[in-house]
Amino acid sequence: MSAYLCISLMRSSNCHYSQLKILASPMIGDETLELKSDYTQGRKIDLKLFMKKGQDYIPVRICAIAKTDEDVKKSERQMKKSNHNRKSLSELQTVWSHFVVAVTSLDDSFTTDQILEIYRMRWQIELVFKRFKSIFGGREFTVRKEEPVKAWFYGKLLLGEIAIATCNFSQKINNLK
Repeated sequence: MSAYLCISLMRSSNCHYSQLKILASPMIGDETLELKSDYTQGRKIDLKLFMKKGQDYIPVRICAIAKTDEDVKKSERQMKKSNHNRKSLSELQTVWSHFVVAVTSLDDSFTTDQILEIYRMRWQIELVFKRFKSIFGGREFTVRKEEPVKAWFYGKLLLGEIAIATCNFSQKINNLK
């Protein structure tokens, strides 16, 4: 599926969501109906759009792949939680909960598969940073000398690796039972 559309850049803390909101609006009509009609696991989508920024139009692509049923349920639970369980999911949230979505400015020299793989690798890096933030706690150091800070940092890294190894080991033991 390929479409050429024009969307506006919205200034918000959740810019990608704002763009997708426009993408799934009735302005597209048939494209949205096609998204809703086929949630087949592994289905790939590559939409080519132009994003308006000021007076300029920037070409962007939205690449997506349909999730497994298990992943869809997990996404919907997370979305309901982010809605603070106050309301049911919107039609837009329901449609996009079925896909892993990457918004990029990469041109057609990259395939949809390559873009999704780059996104997957980037996400793994984000998870490492998230783990580091939880381990290190984002605290400020009261000591300004290099050696004590290094000792604290390496101790935390070692502790994190021990925790990961322990979890992996216990999962292996549980799988043997």
